[in-house]
Amino acid sequence: MNDDFHEKNRSKGRTIYFRPDTVGEKKILRIYEQQKAIELQLKDILTTLTYLKLKKIDPILKHNNIDKIDYIRFNYENHLIRVASFPDILAILGGIVYETGLAERDINWNTLSRHPKIKNLNCTVILTNFVNQIKNLRNERHRIIHFGGHKNEIIEPHK
Repeated sequence: MNDDFHEKNRSKGRTIYFRPDTVGEKKILRIYEQQKAIELQLKDILTTLTYLKLKKIDPILKHNNIDKIDYIRFNYENHLIRVASFPDILAILGGIVYETGLAERDINWNTLSRHPKIKNLNCTVILTNFVNQIKNLRNERHRIIHFGGHKNEIIEPHK
């Protein structure tokens, strides 16, 4: 966590530094930072889809000596990784909001959903349902991350 939080003061054109002093201020700062991380992840998910939808990309790929199949595979895997990682990013926010005491590096959707402080809350049910909906994507992400992806395979959609 950054000790200094800065925000551009648009009307005066200067940077204001804020050093959180209280536990509440630090919590608000962490929530803000995690919310920004969630926004970035969603933006990146949309960007990967945009890259996969690009038309007339062949001349650019050819100019850069990039095989079209490799381009598609790279963007597909990137998209898959980002979508499948999203529940864990949401879980970090939950850990902060509900003050679980878990270190952020130890939080994932599973550790959060089993935490006694929140295991019976609606947010846990929603997060677990989301994870169940993307189970195939999460399994595929695991394969990509730990076994090297689809380099020599043809990618086929899940049924």
